[in-house]
Amino acid sequence: MKFFKQPFFASVKATQSEFTASSYRRFEMLENIYKLKKISMKFKKLFLRGLLMFGVIGFALTISVGNEPYHVDYVPVLMHRDVLEKSIRYEEAKAIQNPGKIYFKDDYIFINEQDRGVHVIDNHDPMRPQNVGFINIPGNRDMAMKGNVLYVNSSVDLVSIDVSSFERPVIKDRVVKEFPELTPPGYDYVPNEFTENSRPENTEIIRWEKRK
Repeated sequence: MKFFKQPFFASVKATQSEFTASSYRRFEMLENIYKLKKISMKFKKLFLRGLLMFGVIGFALTISVGNEPYHVDYVPVLMHRDVLEKSIRYEEAKAIQNPGKIYFKDDYIFINEQDRGVHVIDNHDPMRPQNVGFINIPGNRDMAMKGNVLYVNSSVDLVSIDVSSFERPVIKDRVVKEFPELTPPGYDYVPNEFTENSRPENTEIIRWEKRK
């Protein structure tokens, strides 16, 4: 017994020590996992709160934009459709004030005057171009040219104009309501108070002007 006693207890002590160290490491690992789970739960809660907050803010912004509490600095100039469709004509030259697109055709230059029409410039002498006339096109913001045909928007309509003789423009075709309505500066939509259902019947927006 004496021979086995000391080694036996030493072995038992060693086993106990190993067990204790192993248990402590296991406990420490479980504790770390528990802490990580708690951190993960906190992160999830914060993330969900963030999503909820953004959702509330987005909903509030949607309501604000839909109800348009902000003051609109512009009002539309309206034209009855019957008048709009008879308004394209050649007029005397006007001062260029708000130019848009420019097209060269033979010895002439066509310059868009935003919302109002197209200037005709005689460029036979490039050193001395002459402003010779104006094609009145209410609500005109865009144009293109192919051959002798000038393609323009007149408010929401697409109009094809034969300008073989620009002093006598001839309307070849009109596609009604081909384009979106003209929007005020700084906006990409028509404010609710000026939409088609909120203004006089059969009228179109031809430009926007500052409120007085």
